[in-house]
Parts: sequence; structure tokens; C-alpha cells
Amino acid sequence: MSNPVVKPPIRFRFDSEKFVACLAFFASKAKGVDKLKAAKLLYYVDKYHLVRYGRPILGDVYYRLDYGPVPSMALDIMNEAINPYPLRKIPKTNLELLMKYLKVGKEEKRNPTFELKAQPDMEVLSESEKEALEETVKEYGRYSGPQLIDLTHRDATWKKTKQNGVIDYRLFFEGARDASPEALEYLESLQENLELVFSLSAPA
Repeated sequence: MSNPVVKPPIRFRFDSEKFVACLAFFASKAKGVDKLKAAKLLYYVDKYHLVRYGRPILGDVYYRLDYGPVPSMALDIMNEAINPYPLRKIPKTNLELLMKYLKVGKEEKRNPTFELKAQPDMEVLSESEKEALEETVKEYGRYSGPQLIDLTHRDATWKKTKQNGVIDYRLFFEGARDASPEALEYLESLQENLELVFSLSAPA
């Protein structure tokens, strides 16, 4: 019996400009946007856009952690902004970009929030991505971080991924309202193209 083919995870290129624009938008529109709440809102804005248009906004790699799905590269940048650590290997330009538009509320030592310092360049976002931001704030902006954890624990992305594992973007579609079949087909086509690249690069 042949072993089942394990499909490689679909990868996108992380877009730091779009990440900062999204985080700045959330900081200006929702209350108490600390690192935890930001991570959940970023997850939901990516989910909104992915299931309707076939691609995420951030292009991040999501992991299944105890407190829900987490965008790993965005989290690294937020951690560095809150508590700079010389051994973290993140591009300096990413942190500088975040600090150009946002500041960290230092008076809140335990869960500092991100506060808007300057209006970000929203032109880096498409109209559908701006729509996703508006709808995400409308639906989830009022919730606290712990409440958002509880909500994300209901999603297939968390339920069907092993602890600390990379989340398959296909799982975003399971049980999602208004998910587009065409969007899923587009995502699958990206997977097929990735498999073709792998097969052509494999040794004979």
C-alpha cells in the first residue's frame, strides 16, 4: 500500500506594510488593542479576506497555540516593539515601520496597548482589504482578548491543527460564513502550482 501524499502547506509572502496598516487601523478603531487582541483581529481580517477572495492580507504563517491561531511574523514584530530583545532575528526595517505609525502605551506594564502615532498609508491596501478591515472591526472590535480567544477556539483552524502546528489555510474555509467556492478553488490552484514546483525541483 502506498503512503498517502502529504501536501506541503501553502505559503504566502509576508507583507510588513499591510501588517502595519492593519494594526494601525485596529488601534484607531477599537479599544484596548494589546498584543493579544491584535493577534486575534489580524487572524479574523485574514480569514474574512481569504474565504471571499482566495488570499490572505498579511501572508503570515499561522500557528495553533493555546490562546488560538497566531500570525507568527506579526507577533515577532509586536513582541520586539513591546520589549526589545537583541537576539530576536526580525528585520530592523519591519520594526521601524511599525514604530513610525504606532507607539506602545508604556503605562500599561502588563498588557500594553498599541496607540496610533501617525496615519498609516492605507493605499497599500486594496479595496477588498479595506472592506475586510471595516467588517472585522464591526464584528469583533468590541470584544476583549480573552473573549476573542474563546471565539477562535471554536474554529476548525484551532480544533483540527495539532498543538504548536502550522495551520493549513484550507481550514479557514471550514464553517466560515460567506465562504466563496471560487476562493477555495483559487487557493487550491496555488497548492497545485506549489506541488509542480516541488516535483520539478526534486532529484530524479
